[in-house]
Amino acid sequence: MRIRRIPGWLFFAIALLLHGALLAAIYVWNAQQTAKQASPPLKVSVIPLSIPTPAPVVEAPPAPVAPPVKPAARKIPKKKQAPPPKPKQKMPVQAPKAADPIQPERPIVPAPPVSSPVPTPAPAAPPAPVVQAPVKTGVSVSASYVAAETAKWYPTLSKRYEEQGTVVVRVHVSAEGRAEKVEVKKRSDYPLLDEAAIGLAKSLKYNPAKVDGSPVADWVEIPITFRLHNS
Repeated sequence: MRIRRIPGWLFFAIALLLHGALLAAIYVWNAQQTAKQASPPLKVSVIPLSIPTPAPVVEAPPAPVAPPVKPAARKIPKKKQAPPPKPKQKMPVQAPKAADPIQPERPIVPAPPVSSPVPTPAPAAPPAPVVQAPVKTGVSVSASYVAAETAKWYPTLSKRYEEQGTVVVRVHVSAEGRAEKVEVKKRSDYPLLDEAAIGLAKSLKYNPAKVDGSPVADWVEIPITFRLHNS
């Protein structure tokens, strides 16, 4: 980097300015010191304050009391006197009118009685048709017939071991009187007797149930008793 050289005249001018400023500062400082020494000291004088005395209070005389004003008397209005009554005018007396001739009274004819319409009774409702309940008869079978068939169906082993008991079966009988279904409702103490009772119920011929004389299918319960004759 190249440094430019400052010309000599510029240095000279700067030096003159610095010297002039220094001389001016010295002059100002000397002037201030001289002015301080020449000024006389200040004297402070105290001026006493005069307090004004209060003026005496003078009481004003009481104001004169005005006399009471009497109220003005009220004027009572005078009553107006009523004017004298006017004399009544006499009305002219009219002559009495002649009485109207008496007309004969008309006879009072009674009105014909009003006959009220006689209500016609409503027609009676026809009686409801009587519906008769259907006549039904249940399934039947002869007891002697059941007893005779029970002796035939008595198991030989049950007789040997002296097994006895009653089995109640429930049989569904068709309209033709045949057993279509057999159920054991009450069992005995021996399975051989229960099986024999089912076979017996299936082999029996029944009198079917009837409704109004027509045969229908129905259920029936039959007790079958197995008992030895010598017991």
